[in-house]
Amino acid sequence: YGGIFKTVNGGERWERVLTAPDWPVFDSVAVSRSNPNVVYAAKEEAIFKSENQGQTWERLGFNALGYRMGIPIGLEVDPINPNIVYINSYEGGVYRSEDDGRNWQSANKGYTGAQVSDITLDPQDSHRFYVAALLGVFKSLDGGASYLGMNRNDNAFEVARSITADPHDWQTVLTGNQWSGRVYRSNDGGKTWVELGTLSPQVAGLRRLDIQLGVTSIVISFDNTKTIYVATVTGRENDPSELQQREGLGIFKSTDGGQSWQSINDGLPS
Repeated sequence: YGGIFKTVNGGERWERVLTAPDWPVFDSVAVSRSNPNVVYAAKEEAIFKSENQGQTWERLGFNALGYRMGIPIGLEVDPINPNIVYINSYEGGVYRSEDDGRNWQSANKGYTGAQVSDITLDPQDSHRFYVAALLGVFKSLDGGASYLGMNRNDNAFEVARSITADPHDWQTVLTGNQWSGRVYRSNDGGKTWVELGTLSPQVAGLRRLDIQLGVTSIVISFDNTKTIYVATVTGRENDPSELQQREGLGIFKSTDGGQSWQSINDGLPS
């Protein structure tokens, strides 16, 4: 919890070169070989750069369009060009910046598949599908040879738990969040997303008790696509394994495309 430290005499004496009240813990540090004055530091949702061996720092971007970048546990600077940087994410994925960490692009042609929980195929072409995974929502157009990130830039999905496409229109897709019981819809193949109505007034109460609500399954009616069913499960946020052990809020139904929901749990066990 102390920040970042520098030694210039083999570890006999250390000097603190970065500390911030809101960001005391960092996961990785890298020094440029071609210009040792340039240092990068990273933690979840934050990248910093120093051009004077850590005396002063600038906070940079943490944004790969369509991707949730996760926790950067590995940093590497190009040995020739100090403006080219790579990040390895703990939650799966490698990202590259060519403008000294200000903007990032995915460096994964084939996504690692970390904790993929759901998949939905294009009914007209099985080479095209979406997946819900630990790092959000991804789409493949070539049978899984490569993937495109389809996440909102505000990390609203956190961990995507479920996903399903409209049975008549593959460009319309719904995904469910693992933590907060939210459901999102895209009408343009995952490029943009809107949040649908809240499943139940109980959702806010669960969050206040530090209990997460996972949307484990979404089904769109084949006969009337405005009719949607959602299944849920709950668990303590500090113990994700409890998602498999605790009762949820049951099953909800919408007849207006997800703008409003009704509990349909009569006859089901708790």
